[in-house]
Amino acid sequence: MTRAGCVAITLGLSAALITPAVLPAQVQWTAANSPIQTTLAGGPWTLSQGLPFTGPVGYCSNGVPIVNPPTTVTTFQPFYFPFIIGRGLNLQGYFDYRPRNINEAVVAANSTDGGLTWHF
Repeated sequence: MTRAGCVAITLGLSAALITPAVLPAQVQWTAANSPIQTTLAGGPWTLSQGLPFTGPVGYCSNGVPIVNPPTTVTTFQPFYFPFIIGRGLNLQGYFDYRPRNINEAVVAANSTDGGLTWHF
């Protein structure tokens, strides 16, 4: 390659680097309706259910974890640190459901509607 060829390439790159980028139009998001709170059918007892917390064993009765029947639907709010796998609307999730740093535990749940509702 000749020296003149190098200069031409350098000038071409310089022009490309100083040309201002074309920015996309700003996008403004608006809610089509009110948010819907995620729920869990069944699952373990949580603090949001209003039962007294009595320390590390407050989630158990006679050494057996307190679990809601499948017909009991609670808000998903106390579940955190999600690890979710799946594709499309079918998801499998693992969530911490006890207060942070107080006898934490993991619950597994699946969803067939993209995470709107979960089943223990």
